[in-house]
Amino acid sequence: MIKNENHLLQMADYNYWANDRIRNMILKMDESAWEAEIISSFKSLKETVLHIWDAEVVWFKRMNNQELNDWPSKGIKSNRDKILMDWLAFDKGFIAYAKSLSEAQWNENVPYMTLSSSEPHENTREFMFRHCMNHSTFHRGQIITFLRQLGLKDLMSTDLLVFGREN
Repeated sequence: MIKNENHLLQMADYNYWANDRIRNMILKMDESAWEAEIISSFKSLKETVLHIWDAEVVWFKRMNNQELNDWPSKGIKSNRDKILMDWLAFDKGFIAYAKSLSEAQWNENVPYMTLSSSEPHENTREFMFRHCMNHSTFHRGQIITFLRQLGLKDLMSTDLLVFGREN
């Protein structure tokens, strides 16, 4: 049961704000750092950003009862700057979508299938959304570690607390 719709909208705004900070830090790096191999969940900044974006698209489509057969980024050939720009443009749309939902829609159970095993599941839109925002936060933390390892000294905080102070 949704208790505070404003909290969900704040999380959507926070997600955009934090992803924009990640984009700005990545753009400070030499373009070769974008695909430099790193040992982690994904092997580069590029793969990690694409994974975050993929998950956001997947959950957005699930929340909208749209079928998905493959990862959205499969086959993307765009350069770093275009990928980062398109990712944030998608996030703006996600914010608009979140603002359009009524309390009843947030609380509605939505069925979906996993991409990896085609298992059926069902969650409320609220739970899907919270999971998606949390997932993005987890991988942004990895990106901050990558940026440190790649030598970026001028790191920006992506903490929710900093977002709250600035907004």
